[in-house]
Amino acid sequence: MPYFCVEVNGTNFQIFIDGKIQDAGFISRQLVEASDALQAEELAIQAVMQLEGYDSIIGSPKLKIEETEGLSKSEFDMRSSTGLIFYKS
Repeated sequence: MPYFCVEVNGTNFQIFIDGKIQDAGFISRQLVEASDALQAEELAIQAVMQLEGYDSIIGSPKLKIEETEGLSKSEFDMRSSTGLIFYKS
């Protein structure tokens, strides 16, 4: 089965930052095995929604696929998925 790195961007939500509710976004890269790029993107979205910190999001974030990259087995084995990397928006 092919290997993919999918970059997911989450926007349009709020989160507690520095003790205050603030507008925020996040980025996350997910490594998945999938039959094609479309399935890889669906699996990446599901994985992001299960990550630690996702339940602390206030509101329903808009999730957008920024990039889907096909990987060789060796590239896949050398990389790792990231958690949610939050930023102020």
